[in-house]
Amino acid sequence: MKAGLNVRIWMMQESITSRKIARDYGSTESFVSRFLNGERTSRPLADHFISSGCPQTNFKDGKVAA
Repeated sequence: MKAGLNVRIWMMQESITSRKIARDYGSTESFVSRFLNGERTSRPLADHFISSGCPQTNFKDGKVAA
């Protein structure tokens, strides 16, 4: 399964856009996209997703779990 797919599904179900995540986190949409694609690691961004309600099981060691 593609990295980030479960997170993207959660985002769609919650009507949360990557733009909103980027704005709330203080990052760029590009960084959020690269994180969701498994190209970047960010424990703080993973924590931000979790604190926003995304299931913790979607992340491991600051990365999106595949």
